[in-house]
Amino acid sequence: MIRIQAELTELPALSPENGGQGECEKAQYLLSQLKAWGFRNITQINAPDPRVVSGSRPNILVTIPGQKSG
Repeated sequence: MIRIQAELTELPALSPENGGQGECEKAQYLLSQLKAWGFRNITQINAPDPRVVSGSRPNILVTIPGQKSG
């Protein structure tokens, strides 16, 4: 976890208001790690934003199936 946190910290994720190009690079890294860890219920929702090179700002949602009780 320390290695992952260090690698995430190294990747810039600044909004255009702060002189950055958004979170795309960081999101792609995180997606690859989640898949490597075996998470399968991953949804990426991209919010359109023409101010960034990728054209959108990524949001990542991971769900973990549970069990019903009772």
